[in-house]
Amino acid sequence: IVAGRLRAAEPSAPPKARGDTRSKPMRQASWLLDIQIAATAYAAGLGVATANRRDFELIADVLERLLPTAPKLDVVDPPV
Repeated sequence: IVAGRLRAAEPSAPPKARGDTRSKPMRQASWLLDIQIAATAYAAGLGVATANRRDFELIADVLERLLPTAPKLDVVDPPV
């Protein structure tokens, strides 16, 4: 349910970042997988450790907008 609400709120991948060489279909597929990962972590009450902070922070912002009284999705750098 969380992934569906996220997908409805942000159906398209964010604009291409500088240095991103992936095609638009690849970025869209990646975006959908990011939504699934974030929704799974959120539903389990966990945060996300990722090098792709830009996309996951956007997802966290969308979650906060959709569910303002619920806990936030934590996005942190991956362990070294």
